[in-house]
Amino acid sequence: MTRKIFCLLLFPLLLLGQDWTQWRGSERDGYVHDFQVPETWPDALTLQWETTVGEGYGSPVVHDERSFVLTRKDGREIINAVSLINGEVLWQYDYAALFQTNQYALKFGKGPFSTPLISGDKLYALGIGGTFTCLALDDGKLHWQKFLHETAPNVGTYFVGIAMSPIVFEKLVIVHIGDEVNGQMLAFDKDSGEEVWRWSGDRPGYASPIIARVDGQPQLITQSQTSCIGINPSNGELIWQIEFASKWRENIVTPLVIKDKVIVSGVKRGTSAWELVASSGGATPTQAWHSDAVSMYMSSPLLINDLLFGFSHLKKGQFFCVDPLSGKPKWIGPPRAGQNAALVTDGQHIFATMVEGGFLVMKPSAENYDIVAEYTLSERHIWAHPVLTGNNILIKDAESLRFWQIAANELSGEKLDD
Repeated sequence: MTRKIFCLLLFPLLLLGQDWTQWRGSERDGYVHDFQVPETWPDALTLQWETTVGEGYGSPVVHDERSFVLTRKDGREIINAVSLINGEVLWQYDYAALFQTNQYALKFGKGPFSTPLISGDKLYALGIGGTFTCLALDDGKLHWQKFLHETAPNVGTYFVGIAMSPIVFEKLVIVHIGDEVNGQMLAFDKDSGEEVWRWSGDRPGYASPIIARVDGQPQLITQSQTSCIGINPSNGELIWQIEFASKWRENIVTPLVIKDKVIVSGVKRGTSAWELVASSGGATPTQAWHSDAVSMYMSSPLLINDLLFGFSHLKKGQFFCVDPLSGKPKWIGPPRAGQNAALVTDGQHIFATMVEGGFLVMKPSAENYDIVAEYTLSERHIWAHPVLTGNNILIKDAESLRFWQIAANELSGEKLDD
């Protein structure tokens, strides 16, 4: 055995953490794992690379030193695989974007809005017009593809198109599509693409679902266009339904389940908690509390230390902390904080990308609104959630992926070689 001494001084060391495999992270709850938080946040971050990938609001996902994102460019939707090491595009898969945005929705962009999903060795992506694609994660080879607008409601007439992000349950991958009149929730075998079940009870909202256990039983919970619903993910049977239509028919917020309660919010509808009381054959929702003090539009909340943190659209944007058992606000931050905030957490901090291009680090305090650090990560709009991996921050702005490092690390040590 030989021993080699090495010393790297003033050299930026790329540290990568746990994978970020789907909408709002591995558990779809906004929690970041293995993020290297600095003892002192620097005055500025270091941009490692920037790669133009196309427009779209969907968030990137990360696996094994690679990022994957669904975008649009020159009339085609593109599934991109990008190296986290240097920003190189490793492979792309593209197809015609089968959707023309309603003229009254152009301010929201041409999409796509969905976040891809990684499961095993496969990548799943749902386009704005209903093209559902399964690719090999390694090289982008096509496994199967569904043009759902051909066999389901006419997605092409939906106001801003499909925005939900696919979800996996056991051997199934599930999507929710529709138009202004009809909707279909569809479950496919995630390997073969064969349809296993469908539910036709309501049109989709723009929310992405979660899987939660209620009384020990798994439920797929999401906001449709007119309701919040609980579905048996094994067979597509409706378990419960809460009437909930937001002001502009834009149910966007991902519900949050706390024990036996589901938290629901929508634009100009306030925030509510519904207790899911077990009953014969399912559950009967009973409203536990309602508050008009905070109301979420496009931002989904976080549960940290038994407190609810989020971003309200009221008064041109306010961060807030609410007691999820009573609905009473602990604090509501100052107004005019921004158009929207996409939130994630490591349990000790809240990290928020702001539409205007900013990035905030906050303490999840029950007492007050506490900003620890603030940076500008782009001059363009950021709608996507940030991906925090190792000591780095990956963001998707209006047209690019940007990979920021928190600090240049100094490392000295020993390497053992046989």
